[in-house]
Amino acid sequence: MVFQKCGIIGKIGEDEWGQIIKRGLEKEKVLTKYLIIDKNKATEVTLILIFKNKKKIQFITPIPQLEFNEINFESFKGIKLLHFSGYLLLPSLWGKPAIEIFKIAKENKALTSLNPQASITGDWIKPFKNNLLEYVDVLTLDKEEARKITKQKNLKNCIKKLHEMGSKIIAIKAGKEGCILSNGKEILKIPSYKV
Repeated sequence: MVFQKCGIIGKIGEDEWGQIIKRGLEKEKVLTKYLIIDKNKATEVTLILIFKNKKKIQFITPIPQLEFNEINFESFKGIKLLHFSGYLLLPSLWGKPAIEIFKIAKENKALTSLNPQASITGDWIKPFKNNLLEYVDVLTLDKEEARKITKQKNLKNCIKKLHEMGSKIIAIKAGKEGCILSNGKEILKIPSYKV
């Protein structure tokens, strides 16, 4: 089995939580050379409470915003895959900055993927008005994110709209229902694993 190197680009605070994250990544052999440590910001912490009735509540502390000019694009040389997780949590990179990030990855012949996650501002539409998805090979999101981004309720309509917006391959995480995959020609449903 051949293992590829994995690295992270992001921002953490110069605090105990940041150190826990950095040490954890390094323990798993993730390259942290391009992880920015900001002494003026606190590391984001998320607390999720799941109740017996399976309802959940999330508490998220402010997220240090990564700015486009802070990204060292030398880190993109030779990459095979760029996965951008938390796009909607980083309004500082919405629109043109994100497109430029994906363009640089594509210039380096990398496969690209995006996981939008929850919108920190409540705006689900504006971040995608700029044809961003045309630069993304694989879009991974959950059912609720798909519905909010497309303003559609029916998942088949969500998938159709996401393809119209430029998505090539879509993977919708559907919880206990598994995963729904689409390449624009066919839709596959992959059952979940019992845990």
